[in-house]
Formats: sequence, C-alpha cells, structure tokens
Amino acid sequence: MKKLGFFIIQEMIISGVRKIIFSLRMLFFAKNNFRTPDAVFCEK
Repeated sequence: MKKLGFFIIQEMIISGVRKIIFSLRMLFFAKNNFRTPDAVFCEK
C-alpha cells in the first residue's frame, strides 16, 4: 500500500510541474510574440 501511495504522490507532483511549465510557457510565448494565450493554446 505504501508503494501505491508514493506512486500517486509522484504522479501528482509530475502533473503539477507539467502544468506550471505549460502555463509559464504560455506566458513566455504571449510576451515574446505579442499573441494571446488562446492563440498559443490552439497551436498545440
């Protein structure tokens, strides 16, 4: 049971980091290209 809990926590951390990186990237693109985050979001 401990292993499963650790795995779930690890997955949550990884997904959280991915979300942070994704939002930072969207902000970066919006600032650099003077585009709205929606335009960047549609490109993916």
